[in-house]
Amino acid sequence: MSVAQLVRSFTLWEFIKAHWLTLRYFFKPKATINYPYEKNPISPRFR
Repeated sequence: MSVAQLVRSFTLWEFIKAHWLTLRYFFKPKATINYPYEKNPISPRFR
């Protein structure tokens, strides 16, 4: 095991990155709609 891998495993770098990603998406506005009452915008190219 290299020194860099050893340092990353002790600092739990993957754990920190995963939680940071989760927090970013947690506070992002949701893209859901109330389907029967609201419709998604349809592109003019769509038939």
